Amino acid sequence: MRAVFAAADVDGSGSLDRKEFARCLKHAQLSLTRKEINLLLLEVDTNVDGLISYDEFTPLCFNILVERFKDDVLAEQAMASRYVMRVSQIQAHRYPVQD
Repeated sequence: MRAVFAAADVDGSGSLDRKEFARCLKHAQLSLTRKEINLLLLEVDTNVDGLISYDEFTPLCFNILVERFKDDVLAEQAMASRYVMRVSQIQAHRYPVQD
């Protein structure tokens, strides 16, 4: 995460200003609107200086990673569920229950 932060800190100030923060989030391809980015900035800027320090940035990154992981797990579960249903349908067709 430090490398991501350092890459986003274009001016090397040790913190991200609004533009650097927005660019970083857009680079992460999160499909956030400008309003959502501004709300995130307000949320993570705990000392209310208008800048995002590394300590403020890290929890946000962790939360984003957790959400992406959950999305991936849910997608895999849905795919597995569809596969199981399809296999069940095939088996039911091949081996109908006899009364």
